[in-house]
Amino acid sequence: MAAPVITDPKLVIPTKEDFEELINECQWEWVANDGDGYFVVTGGNGNQIIFPASGYFNESSLLGIGTGAFYWTSTSVVDANCDKAVTVYFQSSYQIVNEQNRGFGMNIRPVLK
Repeated sequence: MAAPVITDPKLVIPTKEDFEELINECQWEWVANDGDGYFVVTGGNGNQIIFPASGYFNESSLLGIGTGAFYWTSTSVVDANCDKAVTVYFQSSYQIVNEQNRGFGMNIRPVLK
């Protein structure tokens, strides 16, 4: 399955730095809704963004639905194999920016420029 293409020029995939700012500067509230959890992230200006816990695809299985998720950033990892990119992972109790193999199926969350 090919990755979706964002055709609206007003939408972008957040960078590693964008996610780090969200993690460090915003309030993250976990909402559990009959097993379908999600985060409501609120900035200092009161703007909010929602990140559903929509899981991730790892080799042959869909995992973590309702309890966590990986989201791709638009930041690539420069290494010898060029096979990784930066992601953000979250569960109800934490959020972390890390690197993952590009072969895994992660979510994207486009935002307005």
